[in-house]
Amino acid sequence: LIFDRNFIVEIPDELTKCINIFQLSFEGCARLFTLPKTILMMPNLISASFRGCNLLDLPSIISPKISDFLFNGNQLLNCVPHEIIKFIDLSVTSSEFYMVNEEDVPKLLESQ
Repeated sequence: LIFDRNFIVEIPDELTKCINIFQLSFEGCARLFTLPKTILMMPNLISASFRGCNLLDLPSIISPKISDFLFNGNQLLNCVPHEIIKFIDLSVTSSEFYMVNEEDVPKLLESQ
């Protein structure tokens, strides 16, 4: 499902129960500030992109099936959960880099 550059302000919780979704994209949805807590635990989801949204936080649980998770360009994020650190792209510019707890930096570097 691709909802890129849409005026969506909320993702319904019912979407997280859909079993036939393998890819989600909400790139450039500037009015999207929050995600359902279980969106990254969708049964068959392997790829998700929330680049260029205005997310305030990210879900702290993520399915091991997900191999691709993009979230750069979310300037309002104030931290990245441990489970999500491995998806940070170190090639992003400093203006796109998110606040990461200092103790998480070694883990971040190891995962790359």
